[in-house]
Amino acid sequence: MKYPLVIWILWRFTTAAFGQTQPGIGLNALPADSDSICPIPVYTGSFDNTGYTVSDTVPDFTLYDLNGTAYNLSTLLQSGTPVLLISSSLTCPVYRGKIPVINQMASVYGSQLQIFIVYTVEAHPVIDISPYSGTVWTTSSNQTENILFRQPVTYGERKAMVDTMLSLFTINVPVLIDGPCNNWWLNYGPAPNNAYLIDGNGRVVAKHGWFNKPPDNMFCSVDSLLGFNSGQCTSFGNNGNFSFALDLDSVEYGLPGQTLAIHATLTNTAANQNVVMDIIKRQVNIPAGWNTALCADICYAPTDDSIRITAPPLTVQPFIFYFYTDLTPGQGMVRVLFRNAFNQQNRVLQNFYGLTNATVITEPSVEEDFYFYPNPAGEQLIFYGNNDYQRYTLINQNGAVERSGSTGRFLNLDNLPSGLYYLQLEGENKIRTEKIIKK
Repeated sequence: MKYPLVIWILWRFTTAAFGQTQPGIGLNALPADSDSICPIPVYTGSFDNTGYTVSDTVPDFTLYDLNGTAYNLSTLLQSGTPVLLISSSLTCPVYRGKIPVINQMASVYGSQLQIFIVYTVEAHPVIDISPYSGTVWTTSSNQTENILFRQPVTYGERKAMVDTMLSLFTINVPVLIDGPCNNWWLNYGPAPNNAYLIDGNGRVVAKHGWFNKPPDNMFCSVDSLLGFNSGQCTSFGNNGNFSFALDLDSVEYGLPGQTLAIHATLTNTAANQNVVMDIIKRQVNIPAGWNTALCADICYAPTDDSIRITAPPLTVQPFIFYFYTDLTPGQGMVRVLFRNAFNQQNRVLQNFYGLTNATVITEPSVEEDFYFYPNPAGEQLIFYGNNDYQRYTLINQNGAVERSGSTGRFLNLDNLPSGLYYLQLEGENKIRTEKIIKK
């Protein structure tokens, strides 16, 4: 922020006793539990480009912990001890993976560094859209760990999320809760796990779009600021390996003109090595009016057919593949290569399918003890489990019935063209519809 010289001098004088922060953005009083959460905008850009940068003077704020204790940044900085602020969200698997690092930093630096977690909006709620994609984005990690929560709609619900987090994880630093209108999140930058190291003068010494994600190392920044050797300012090699998992399946469908999103998770399985991954569109078969995009940390432009990302040891990297469709019903397929840049044997080829039709057939909302495999299928689909369905109907992407009959243990798909089909199963007082890919 720029001031005329006289005003700037007065401002510096009046704020000298308050850690030299900019005017406040936080709360004036403890919010009521019934206070509604303000609308949360969608942000799909780079987390490095939001909020403040190195050498900026940050704004003051007052936030409260779960017990209603107030924490004011300028007051904290009066001691001259640096402050580390780390944003968080229980439904962000990347943040959850960084909790041990946060606790380690608290142990290593002790009273030399004031560390605070700032709890903000949920990154991957169930049912509700993610503020980082504009779609429902429930990761496979959240499903596996049963971290399935909706976006809070009141300050009390946000407090309840913090209470749940503290019951699930050991966290050795204070957790501050962003206010109902998300002022901290909006000003310090929409991001699920960014971080700021702030010196005693209220200036940013280090800013991470993702906390402590290579090549960034917060230990190095804190050591440099304090003139201290933590022994943790080390760099990892790039000899890790990754695994790939779809969150649900490889097919998404909707109405013409909708954006279709398919979610997956990349996991670095190495304990002490980074993994560098190239993600490349190998084959693109889509209608002329469609576009596609790769999304990892940020959503890249449709013209970016290849990207390179780095995942630190034992961390998960959410991934989205987008189909941007037009108003004409159609279908598309894109084959994507996920390749370890330093180990050519560690690679995955994955097909992503998108389909739009004037009429969308919905899927079941409740899982049942009934399965079918394989999918994608060859000449036969096998039913397994508690089959309470008496009839089946197989429908092609144009809505035409290809086959129907009584359900048994097998469904023959021979002589059907390859592509996407809907399998509708009918039982007493229930109908279930699933997507089938015929290879």
